[in-house]
Amino acid sequence: MTEFWQEIIVLSRYKHENIVSLLGFCDEVNESILVYEYLPNGSLNLHLKSPDLSWIDRLNICIGAARGLEHLHCTHGQIVLHRDIKSSNILLDTNWNAKGSDFGLSNIIPANKGFSLYVCGAAGTRGYCDPDHARIRFLTRDIDVYSLVVTLTVIRSYLSWRKPATRKR
Repeated sequence: MTEFWQEIIVLSRYKHENIVSLLGFCDEVNESILVYEYLPNGSLNLHLKSPDLSWIDRLNICIGAARGLEHLHCTHGQIVLHRDIKSSNILLDTNWNAKGSDFGLSNIIPANKGFSLYVCGAAGTRGYCDPDHARIRFLTRDIDVYSLVVTLTVIRSYLSWRKPATRKR
């Protein structure tokens, strides 16, 4: 339930073209449902091996993901740390624009905390987590930057060096 409400809080407060929009939610006794905007191309991880995803498409997706993250890190005196950036949490709209999603593990930190706050446990997906965070347990925006760089490396690793495919738009 904590992740459910954290998702609602973050997506209700922070609007950006590179962050998925929350349209509504339902919290009944036995049902907790989140309703998001429809993003027909699904998550990025489903397309990484596709030859139809060109170098330019990948670059634009990376830029969009970074812009969404920048918005979270630099908005209205608070820092939102996503804490679980990876290709399956980057959704793609009709025009292949990136939108960050899955804010259940995120933390909102007042800017006057100096970008750090002690927490008792590491969160996120193994392999994408900053090893320093797991060791010293301080939250900084470097956690998200580290995960984004890992994600960019994954995106790059699937890029074929064969003749780039072109997709009709």
